[in-house]
Amino acid sequence: VIDMLNSRYDARLRDDLFPVLLFGGSQGARKLNTAFGEAVKIINEKEIRLQLIHLAGAGEFETVKAFYGDADFPLLLLPNLAEMHWAFYAANMAICRSGGSTVAELNAFGKYAVLIPYPFAAELHQDDNANYLATLGAAEVISNSALDTASALAILERLCNDDALAEKGRKSILPAAWDGAENLLKLIDENAA
Repeated sequence: VIDMLNSRYDARLRDDLFPVLLFGGSQGARKLNTAFGEAVKIINEKEIRLQLIHLAGAGEFETVKAFYGDADFPLLLLPNLAEMHWAFYAANMAICRSGGSTVAELNAFGKYAVLIPYPFAAELHQDDNANYLATLGAAEVISNSALDTASALAILERLCNDDALAEKGRKSILPAAWDGAENLLKLIDENAA
């Protein structure tokens, strides 16, 4: 998958480095882009080599592109990615918001995640989504208010040295959760008069 991303987007991702997927939604999430963008720059200066697939969002792309202007680590920076499954396959872990679709995709692909729920989501549903994935052992939840460059750096330093992350993500997959149509038909059959 890394080869496909490299050839399609002229990236320079490598097979021997820890790949992190960072995204904040279609318009981007400035706080995630800033805190983790700064942290990735710092961590690569410390010789803890990682690479980043960063989907900055259409509204944030130009700012983030300027920010990474002189980056000397493997980076794939895009506003968004139509082939999102490629990013999930390529990454060891994800850092993102916790909308319903995102959490479902993380679980379906068996990816460990650091989730930062959007604090203004209706009825705090992103908190519920994030906590669900955390109960499966496949995520940790960071509040938006606690996120800054120092906390992002601490998270990356700890997680980039944790070889068990991929397994935690894979173990979290709940096959029964993906049988929605079959389960719905059973409910209809059981309850039809």
